[in-house]
Amino acid sequence: MLPSYAIYVINLDRSQDRLQRITQTIKDAGLSFCRVSAVDGTTIDPADYKADSAYYQGLSANEIACYLSHVKCWERIVEDQVDFGIIFEDDAHLNENFKQVIEKALVEAAYRNYGFLKFSSNKLKKKKKTILAALSKEHALVKLTPVPVFTNGQAVSKAAAQELIETCSTPQLPIDVLFRHEWLYDFQVINVFPDIVRTAPGTKTTIGNRKSSTNPIRQVNKQWWKLKFHLKLYWHLYVAGEKKKQFSAEKLERLSNHNH
Repeated sequence: MLPSYAIYVINLDRSQDRLQRITQTIKDAGLSFCRVSAVDGTTIDPADYKADSAYYQGLSANEIACYLSHVKCWERIVEDQVDFGIIFEDDAHLNENFKQVIEKALVEAAYRNYGFLKFSSNKLKKKKKTILAALSKEHALVKLTPVPVFTNGQAVSKAAAQELIETCSTPQLPIDVLFRHEWLYDFQVINVFPDIVRTAPGTKTTIGNRKSSTNPIRQVNKQWWKLKFHLKLYWHLYVAGEKKKQFSAEKLERLSNHNH
């Protein structure tokens, strides 16, 4: 049975050209959407969020605005009481077969209790890929480790949206980096593979690209932060994961003994 879902597009009020373009690509896919007015970085003072930052450097106004725009979408998912909300940033371009693939993906995600699906990935050569479920001859649900960046397209379950609101509603990291930290929340981030969403040709990020700093202190902070990330990733995958499996086995054994 197909879960209920709604599509939300994050779009700045002043970005009418992007709205027109993504309106057409979603219409071509046989779908409709709700527009979510993006938080404007020009209204953000990064100093207001400095104390909450867990990143190796301060978040920019546009990074904070992008994060808060996603929070607005999570809130809409819970408010609208849909099983899944599909969130697009307005530079997303959908593959021609998007609707067929995503609806199969949502059925599998509901059945397997997956809370978060990503539609695009990057740097696959550096990632471990585990196939979880076939969606078609070409597409599958896969687990990529580490979780890839890119937040131009994803599906978030109502339960995952509620958890994100409760635990991650304050910007501490860039939004794409947040979803690499799976130990922060109680759901997995799964990818649809190959990509069914990509960045529209000719569009540029409204967040801005950071230039590599030559400041030695900044470089040390960055490497230290990356080391901590990989240590936490190792713990999450190989230590905490095994303990969770062990706990589940012990719980099942206790229940079995009790029933007998």
